[in-house]
Amino acid sequence: MANLTAELYIVRKADVAESAATMKQLKGVIDAWLIPDYATSKIKVPEVAKELSQHGNVACTLTCRGIKNTAHANAKIEALARAKCINEILAVTGDEAKADDIRVHSLIRLASQTFKTSAAIVFSRKKEAARMHRKLKNGAVDFFTQPVFPSNGQLLVKTCKGLKRLIPVNKKMIHTGVLIPFNSRLCRKLAKNKKGFITDTSFLKQLKAGEARGKGYEATVNIAQENLKAALLANAQLEQLGFSTGIHLYGLRKYGNKEPKRLLRDVLKMHSFK
Repeated sequence: MANLTAELYIVRKADVAESAATMKQLKGVIDAWLIPDYATSKIKVPEVAKELSQHGNVACTLTCRGIKNTAHANAKIEALARAKCINEILAVTGDEAKADDIRVHSLIRLASQTFKTSAAIVFSRKKEAARMHRKLKNGAVDFFTQPVFPSNGQLLVKTCKGLKRLIPVNKKMIHTGVLIPFNSRLCRKLAKNKKGFITDTSFLKQLKAGEARGKGYEATVNIAQENLKAALLANAQLEQLGFSTGIHLYGLRKYGNKEPKRLLRDVLKMHSFK
């Protein structure tokens, strides 16, 4: 499966070693790893990127949160550039951004002067095609999406059709999000607190029932496979529209005593696994 990327889960310094182990185990399988910038993060992204880059290609999330002006944004971008190991920036508004923080279009414009810069598609919003168009005009070159579910994959296709009506798509890359669910409690919390991320909670009943029977892993894999199927169906349609596509994994991790490589293999199952 080409263009397979994944988001690491790093909040504290202690998470870095586990992320490094995951990257080592999947070296040559995952094409690039995204280091997030959560509101709760207590890490210095440039330092973490430098440490993890020895294990694979790294990209970083840059959020508008807390950035009040162009000078502050440029200082953040320069700090990431000094790490000399970051291949791409994903510029997003971010959790808990304030009304007086820099606008994401301005952040994309500034970041794109130094880095290959991608942007987010929140296809569950109305008028998202117009937002994508504006992000492209400000320097974004490709997109990462929120997780796709069987119920809403066609919303992504519809959004991208809307973009195609505005501009030639010219093989723009869409990294379609696939959620490998966390435990049901955390997923419920994410659905409540991270608007636009988990947009369909119908899988939670299946996940919770599996956990109650001691079959949480099996339920997690089954749900992830359904999410992947929906994403691949959407990607096939996007390619017919002229886009390039990839899969971006959320939730790739060690599950109990099962290593990330085992979890990924079980989720991909019938699909090509390097």
